[in-house]
Amino acid sequence: MAELADFAECVRTGRAPSVTGQDARAALSVALAAIESVTTGGPVRVGGIAA
Repeated sequence: MAELADFAECVRTGRAPSVTGQDARAALSVALAAIESVTTGGPVRVGGIAA
């Protein structure tokens, strides 16, 4: 909920968001690695999967 409020504030004020696209790509990389780990049953290096 805080993320949505911050986004709305950025839209209203023109301020740049504190979370960047690079932050989003890093989170996606972690999520994809977790999915791969569950699928294979083994460890997966974060960032080892193209996002």
